[in-house]
Amino acid sequence: EKKMANAGWPEAFGFSISGNAPVVICEVEEGGSAQQAGLQPGDIIAELDGEDARDWSREEVLEAARSAEKVPPSMVVVSRKRTFSIPRARDGGFGLTLRGDSPVFIR
Repeated sequence: EKKMANAGWPEAFGFSISGNAPVVICEVEEGGSAQQAGLQPGDIIAELDGEDARDWSREEVLEAARSAEKVPPSMVVVSRKRTFSIPRARDGGFGLTLRGDSPVFIR
């Protein structure tokens, strides 16, 4: 029986994930190994263990990471954290549509 060294991924490595296609880093433990590696809330998991993960569900990411031989599995992220000031339109709206609940995507 093969012991899965990444069984506690991602929480055991100091972060949590959310969303589907893309899967996003939602929390990073202060002072943890994920923060020391530069992960930030809002980062998108683009590649996991050498595979393109941008279209994977959260469950697919978890399964791949937890069964990876490398501890922790290699990961490429795209930082998408941005701050915008959006003025109101004449109708009182903001001219955009929000999609999802965690994370929220703007169209």
